Parts: sequence; C-alpha cells; structure tokens
Amino acid sequence: MVEERARGLTAKDVGRTLAAFSRVARARSLYQENSAALKRMRSDLFRGFQEILADRPVLSLRVRPEAFVFEDQVVLTDENPDQSIPFALYRDGIRRLDFSRGLEESELDTLLACTARGFHFTGLGDDIVSDLWRHDLEHIRYLVVDTSVVDAAAAAGAPTAPVDGAEPISDLDTQIDGLLRAIYGDSSDDVGPRSIHLDASDLAAKSIAESLDAVDDMAPGFHPARTFLERPAYATTVEAEVALETPNRVGARAANATLRALSADITSADKDAVADALLRMFDAAVMSRDVPLATRIVAGVRHLDDGSSRFARWLEEAISETRLRPVAGAALEGGQDPGVAYRDLFNLFKASGPLAVPIMLSLLPSFGDPAMRRALSDLALELGIEHVEYLLDLLNNEQLFVVQEALYILHRLNTPAAQALEQRAEQNVRAEVRVAALAAAAEHNPEVAVRRAERMLEDPEPRAKVAAAQVLGRLGDVQAARFVESYVERPDLDELPAEVKKELFRAYALLCGVRSLHLLARYIKRGEGLLSKKEAEDQALLAMDAVAMVRVPRAVELLKRAAVSRNKRVRDAARARLLRMKEKA
Repeated sequence: MVEERARGLTAKDVGRTLAAFSRVARARSLYQENSAALKRMRSDLFRGFQEILADRPVLSLRVRPEAFVFEDQVVLTDENPDQSIPFALYRDGIRRLDFSRGLEESELDTLLACTARGFHFTGLGDDIVSDLWRHDLEHIRYLVVDTSVVDAAAAAGAPTAPVDGAEPISDLDTQIDGLLRAIYGDSSDDVGPRSIHLDASDLAAKSIAESLDAVDDMAPGFHPARTFLERPAYATTVEAEVALETPNRVGARAANATLRALSADITSADKDAVADALLRMFDAAVMSRDVPLATRIVAGVRHLDDGSSRFARWLEEAISETRLRPVAGAALEGGQDPGVAYRDLFNLFKASGPLAVPIMLSLLPSFGDPAMRRALSDLALELGIEHVEYLLDLLNNEQLFVVQEALYILHRLNTPAAQALEQRAEQNVRAEVRVAALAAAAEHNPEVAVRRAERMLEDPEPRAKVAAAQVLGRLGDVQAARFVESYVERPDLDELPAEVKKELFRAYALLCGVRSLHLLARYIKRGEGLLSKKEAEDQALLAMDAVAMVRVPRAVELLKRAAVSRNKRVRDAARARLLRMKEKA
C-alpha cells in the first residue's frame, strides 16, 4: 500500500512544498517577528510536508548550488541562484536533506530558523550547519561534506554526469552517495543519526576498506585490524577544552583579533575594511543580544580612538538609537535575570560614553523600576549631558515620575542653562509639572523653594497653592512668615477653596507660633454665632486645626472657650481637638 501511494507522488508535488519552504525561510530572514501571516505560511508548509510523508516514509533531497533535486529531477530553482535557499545550504556544506515520517512542526520551524539566519552569514560560527548542530532534530537528517573535499575535486577537474534538468553532478558527489548507502542503506531506510559529516579521510578510508576486502583472510602477511581502537587517554582533556569553547568565548577572541588588526600598522584602505568588519560584528552581537560582546567591541574602539574621522564615523554609526534601543528593550522585557540584564545594559552605556546619553534619556520613561531609573539618571550625569535640550521631552512627558526625574537631573547639573529650564518648568501649563518643580526645589534648594512657593501662592490652580503653602510651612524663614501672615489677613481669603485655607492656616501656625493665635482666634469667633454662615463655620474649624498645632497654654484656652460656644458645630469640633491634644500629650 505504501509503495502504491509513493508512486502517486510527483516531482511537481515536492516542488510546490519546497517553493513554500523557500518563501517562509526568506520571510523569516527579513522579518524577525512571528507575524500572523508568517504563522499561516508556516502551518501551510507543515501540512505540505505531512502530505508528502504520508505517501513515503522518507523524503530525500539532493542539494545543488542552484537547485533541489528529487529522484534525479529538479524541483526548485531560483532566478538568482547566489541568493537562493539551495545555495545557502550548499555553501555551508550540506549536500542532502532527509525528512522522515513523524516530522514535527517544531523541527521544521527549527530548520527554517537556522536557514533564515544563514542568510546573514558572517563566518563566525553562524553558518547553517553550526546552528543545526545545536538542535536535536529526530526526523531531519543532513549530509555535510567538508568543503576542502569539494575544492580539491574541483581543482583536479573531476568528471561530471548530467542530471535531467539540473547542472552536471560531480563524480565526487556520486562517490559520497555510494558511501552513504553503503554505511546507512537507502534513503527509505531508518533516518539514522541527525547529521553525517564526510571529509577526504572518509573517502580514503572507503578505498582502503574496499582494497582490504579483496585480500583473502588466509593470505600470508600482515592484516590490519578492522575494529576501532580503545578510547585514547587524552580524550577527556580534549572534550573538556572543547566544552569551554562557547560562542561567547569565540566571539570575544574574534573581536580582540579584529581590534588588534585595527590598531596595527596597515594601509588606510585595510583599516576601513577592518572597521567595517568590526561594525558587522557589533551588529551581530546586538542582534543575538550578546551585550557583553557588544560592550567589549565599543570599549575597544573608544580605547583606540585617535581622533580621526574613521573612528568618529564608526562610533556614530554603532552608538545610535536604531542599534541600542533593541538592546534596552530586551533588558526591559524581563526574559533573563533583571540584575544581569540591567548590569550588562549599563556597562554598554558606560562603554559608549557621552554619545549614548541622548539615547539613555529617551529610554528613561521605559524604566518602571524607580531604583533603575535613578541609576540611569546618575549614569547619564556621570557620562556628561552636553545639552539640557535633551530634557525638554522628559519635562513634557505625561508621566509625572518622568518629569520628576528630569527635574532631578536639572538640579544635579546646576548650570545656568539647567536653572533656566527649571524656571520654565515652574511656568509649565500643567499644574502637576509646576508642583513637581517646586517639590524638587524644596528637596535640593530650600532657599530657592521658599521664594518659588511665595510666587506660587498666586497660582490659579488650587493644588499649586496647597503645595506652596505646605512648602512655606515646612521650610519658611522669617521673610516667609511675614509673607504668609499678610496673605492670611487678605480680605479675599474667604474666596479661596477650603483646602488652600487649611494649608495656609497650618503654615501660619507653624511659622508664627504664638503670634498666630490672635488672628486665628478672630476667625474662630466669626463662626461661633448661632446665625453664622456655613462658610464662617468652616473657616472657624480650619482655624481650630491650626490652633491645635501651637502647643502653648494660650492655644488650649482658645479651644476651651470654643468648646462652650453656642454654635454646635464649633463646640463639637473644639472638644474633639482638645481630646486629641490630650491623647498626644
């Protein structure tokens, strides 16, 4: 039954599926995100492979530079062979691909991802074979031929045999297929190991084995043993050394070697070529989120910087928002240990120097952790903020914590330009920005804050007046006390909102102490009458709150007098305040 169904499968069916494979791999190489369209394409491709593998247990494809070959028929070609999927596989040494029944969608997706990344090949361990070797693909087998074998065969002018619709196939490839069948059987057999690597020694070994087979076992003379030797004593040491060769170590050595070449006494043209290679290496590190390697490269270039235009151009291209923002985004996503991610990101910024400051400030609103946000601000200050204009967007940000961080940076700068920008923040159209500017000044420069608070008492926004009164009560001096006293005596005080009057009375009591009781007593008396208006009663209650803050006998007498008032609201409020004073005593 399987044989009958297999005969129904045509090269055209395989070609359609491989064309879909090529489209999906190209899309993966161009667009890193798994969009909905890409997911649909990948699902359709998987169904195509399932239909093929339902007809035969194994789909075996020969890989040529310009095409895939199925049963001696070309099933996929490309108008631009040098940029095709077959060429990318062939370039990295893959000569055959076998897909076996039971293929899983995750295995196909891994092959697609490795092939897509192969289009960005740099020669530093990112070839398709190296990428595939890191994955255990149970139902995909690939034959890899050492490129030195192919080069040697080409140099020797190996004969070729034509294949229908394809380029001539070298005799070397025929030998490789024969060797593979001799070891593992036909392609329809069990898939076997996930990868087979052949080099010149394999072909030589095959020739020797064939020669030995022709020798009679009973013939005189020495007969080499046909069994493997025992594991060598040094095998463990070699394996341990190989285990240490991680991609990070290899990348670091490659970066160091390139930096040494950049500092060597070579021609200007060669230095330009090395700088370009180093930039591509930096891009590869950024794309793979290898932040320590990117940091090593930037730090090395800045160390070598001799002030020439070559280094200036390199640093300007590398330390750009386009390149560094994705790195920061990866750190903020939380995919790894936050402590490690932030440490690596800050090390990259520090290695980048002042050029990174505008990018750091633009990223500040993305930092939700207050401690990390403040650390980023301090690092920007340490590296040097050349232009305060970088902070304008932060001051206009809708998030108040961003505005507060910008004001913190301006205060730390403490330059005429920074002070001018702080004053502009005091006049911002948004009341919360004006309040934040006053709070920042109160924290870092009390004398300036008091003068600003005096001006802000004239602010049309009630919450700004409240903030100003609170700052004056907490930080005020003799001059501020006189200012608040004159403000409390104003005839239009009754028109102010209750929350503003409350903070003004409290500031007045804090600043003037005993001297404030005379005026506060007048406001209490206005609300004691039986026919007093509600506004007068409310004001009397606010005045009693302020009186309770002055811990002297005169204040207690005022509240006791109010506690026997004919006005029930005033009387009850005075008794409640006396009780609280007694509990706190």
